[in-house]
Parts: sequence; C-alpha cells; structure tokens
Amino acid sequence: MSIKTLEERIVNLKKVSAGVETTEQAELRQLDMRGEDPYRITVVLAKEFGVQITMDWNSSISKFSTEIGGITWYSDFDYGTYKPQVNEYGSVARSPRRGRNSPF
Repeated sequence: MSIKTLEERIVNLKKVSAGVETTEQAELRQLDMRGEDPYRITVVLAKEFGVQITMDWNSSISKFSTEIGGITWYSDFDYGTYKPQVNEYGSVARSPRRGRNSPF
C-alpha cells in the first residue's frame, strides 16, 4: 500500500466565474469509483479554510465538475493517479480524518 503525503494529494481545479478562468489548489479527500469508471470526488480548497466541494464525473467533458453559486468548478488533474487498487479498498480512496495520511 502506498501512502501519499499531503503534498501528493494537492490537485488543481479550474474555477470559472463571470467568464474568467483561474486555477485553484485543493486537497483531494475522497475519490469514488464505480468499477473502473470515475464517479465523484470530494476536495477541500487549499486557500479557503473549511470549504469542501463534491464534484460528480461529467462524461461529456471527461472531468469532474460542479456549479456552486454561479461559479463552475472543473477538475484539472489525472484521476488515474489516485485510483485505489481493487484488492486494497474496493471502489473508494479516502483520506482519513486523523493525521491526513492517505491510503491512496
């Protein structure tokens, strides 16, 4: 089992607000898979304390995405890097609450 450090769990998200696109960093907390297919992620924004975002897989653009309060968020990283091994954890890779040592 490979344990990723906090720095290895930092991912990039694209934030689109009023037509302006910026890149935000977030900590990947959970990746849900349905077999080999991505389903949903949960991230916590790095620069905004306590802001957690859940994003569903959008197969038409092959990215995780969501819209919150007129702001659209897209994943900008390769989810395959974080996929759990089938024999390790089934279909969910999750960062534990204590110590944030990640099983993925």
